Amino acid sequence: MLARVGLGTLTLALLAWGGLGKSCFAGVPDPQEYRPLTDQVWKAFLTHDAELFYSLYEVSNKVEGPMINEMNLNQIRILMKGEILEVLVEKIPAKDMQEIQDIQNRGVDPYRYSVNPERMLLLRFRGGQSGRNLLIGKKNGQWRIATFTGHLT
Repeated sequence: MLARVGLGTLTLALLAWGGLGKSCFAGVPDPQEYRPLTDQVWKAFLTHDAELFYSLYEVSNKVEGPMINEMNLNQIRILMKGEILEVLVEKIPAKDMQEIQDIQNRGVDPYRYSVNPERMLLLRFRGGQSGRNLLIGKKNGQWRIATFTGHLT
């Protein structure tokens, strides 16, 4: 399952004009449910706003702290140096999903994901950088970027 949320430079221009217009979705039951998350990702990259992107993360209060926050912000700043072309939402491959479920089912283990990952958010960049895959899951009905013990997935 793959949802395409973006058309490269054209999408960046449309977002700058105030809307994404037509996005191409394929094989996702309700692609609009991802729209708030993907729109915020686009906005963060257009404005180079690392803190906006970080606000989309779900960090467990068990591990949250200034050091974790600064490490994540530094990784985001590096990520934002790339020119983003696409934001995709995709199903997590079965073999990876099994490993994720095993981690989540360990019980009281602090080494867990902040939300149950249900999909992957794929960021594709122009040039030498191929992209970045992030796990996403729902919390209180909103899609959030999952962290693993407070760090980027």
